[in-house]
Amino acid sequence: MTIGWVESGWGRPGRAVALGSGRQGLGLLARWCRDRGIRTVLAPAFCCITMVTPLWLEGLSVRFVPVDERLVMDAGSLRTARAEYDGPVAVPVPS
Repeated sequence: MTIGWVESGWGRPGRAVALGSGRQGLGLLARWCRDRGIRTVLAPAFCCITMVTPLWLEGLSVRFVPVDERLVMDAGSLRTARAEYDGPVAVPVPS
């Protein structure tokens, strides 16, 4: 994926970029996180493997957090997982 032209304007608010797939979007987000020192993503344990593959390809560590009966990351488990890391982490939140 070649996104150098995208990264040059990525940091500005209100900037939209058309991509070919959701995986490309996650790859772009993973690269943005990596470039800013975010090395770990806390992801829901119940998710599609294609969601985390772009994160792995960009060298990020993915820690799976248990989900509750609504398939949302359990708040207590998320707090515990977050407490294990001193630095910044990314947490994907569905809209």
